[in-house]
Amino acid sequence: MFFREFIQDLVGACLDWRYWLTYGVLDARRIYLRTRFGMLWEMVGPGLFVYVIGFAYTRLMANTATEFLPHIALGYIIWMNMQLVISRGSMMFVQVRPQIISNPRPFFSYAFSTLTTSSIYSAVHLVVLVPVVIFYFPAFTDPKALIFFYYAILYVLTGISLLTLLGVLCLRLPDIKPLIMAVNRLAFFVTPIIWTERNLGNTGRIVMTLNPYSYYVSGLRGAILGKDTTLTDMLVTLTITLILMLAAMISLQLSRHRIPYWL
Repeated sequence: MFFREFIQDLVGACLDWRYWLTYGVLDARRIYLRTRFGMLWEMVGPGLFVYVIGFAYTRLMANTATEFLPHIALGYIIWMNMQLVISRGSMMFVQVRPQIISNPRPFFSYAFSTLTTSSIYSAVHLVVLVPVVIFYFPAFTDPKALIFFYYAILYVLTGISLLTLLGVLCLRLPDIKPLIMAVNRLAFFVTPIIWTERNLGNTGRIVMTLNPYSYYVSGLRGAILGKDTTLTDMLVTLTITLILMLAAMISLQLSRHRIPYWL
């Protein structure tokens, strides 16, 4: 019974693709509906950060622009997508409160919809990469496709799991959302985005090893830039993903019939 409801919800959400795809696109458009430039504003912040911080840190840390700008550009775009998933996941069920109460759908439909919206924003952010690819093309000439797809699949599964888990936890315990946001702001500085591993000492390497964000950011970015990854890192990423999937499944199943009342 426990697993059957979970599987039914997941299958039902997959069959409900018209809803979550349409709602995800409309939700992305809604925020910038009355602005003159629309989602083009999404390129301004990441663009300024990548190029200003990128060129500044190239000089400060004696990095080469050919190596460091692709590093920071890819890392920051991946990081922003992760933060979008976390911030929107914490409000996922609250934002669709009328639908859950009046016209309930499979709960995973709401997670897929939120992931669609976050993916659209990330696609816009990718425009920031265009000048980096043009001027530093050699850094992108040896991607590792199989490793990229491995990490990409784990990344999507982790995103769906986080959306579901945070949606339930933040609905039941609203006070933990500010704590999650505070921890994420600190996690940015211990994730290899504005620095590289060669800048670290022994303590820094230990901190990075204990930081789960590092495995996803380094794995995806390394595969695109053609850098080698270790089997240990791949297995750790898989383990984190499986733990989050299990936690999401348990939290959703235990609270499935309580969510409408918590709203």
